[in-house]
Amino acid sequence: MLTSVCAAVQLVACGGGGGHGSLPSTTSTSGVTQLWILQGPGLEAQAMATNPEGIAFFSNPSITVMYPVRANVGAPSSWRVLLWQKYTSFASFQSAIQTGMVPAGTNVVGYDDEAWSLTPANEQRDPVGYTIRFAKLAHQNGYGMISMPSENLMQAMFPGQDKFASFITYGMATSVAPYVDYYEIQSQDLETSASSYASFTQTIVGQVHSANAAVIITGGLSTSIPNEPQITPANIDAVVAASFSSVAGYWLNIVGATDPIAFAALANLP
Repeated sequence: MLTSVCAAVQLVACGGGGGHGSLPSTTSTSGVTQLWILQGPGLEAQAMATNPEGIAFFSNPSITVMYPVRANVGAPSSWRVLLWQKYTSFASFQSAIQTGMVPAGTNVVGYDDEAWSLTPANEQRDPVGYTIRFAKLAHQNGYGMISMPSENLMQAMFPGQDKFASFITYGMATSVAPYVDYYEIQSQDLETSASSYASFTQTIVGQVHSANAAVIITGGLSTSIPNEPQITPANIDAVVAASFSSVAGYWLNIVGATDPIAFAALANLP
């Protein structure tokens, strides 16, 4: 089982006790050294929670799983979990707050802003500003907050330039770090090159922690990358080996019917 040398994952205080983000003692992450993120309501959450290999991997007591609060299948009782809800726009999160529609039991809310139809154009043009607004609103209502911006936001700002280099230059990670609790690096598009993946990940980790050393950071993994050859378990294992000393864990994305790739990759981790 992979063991990160990162500092232990700690729960973030969000507006004091008794808020929506308050956790029962059974989900405390005290002493936990890894954080893995699964998406739902189906997708990788259902795949991992119903497969013996996935159940066994995430039952390791050093792992906390950020698990969807709305899931087709509940998390196994052997897992330590933080329940989370993802939003792809500040507008949708703000509306959920105003109408009382954030799911009961939510501990953490995520802002997945990307250059796509799910994130409004005005938010795409000001990703730093809207991330800060999202984080402040989350904390005001007792939730932890995870920022998970896509590097493709840079393509409109810096046309024709490499999105990863532009993201570093733009400095978004540094700018939002003082306001967030968790940060997910969408590094999965670099999976075919372990050295590039590790270099980008380490740079963003440095930017985040230069502004807020308390932020818990994960990398991104995927079983399929657009416009790239088929990802193999070896690709995933290589980028984990190259980067796990820098991050607390990973968001594991399973695309389509590629569950076997994910299970094989997890089985090969040391």
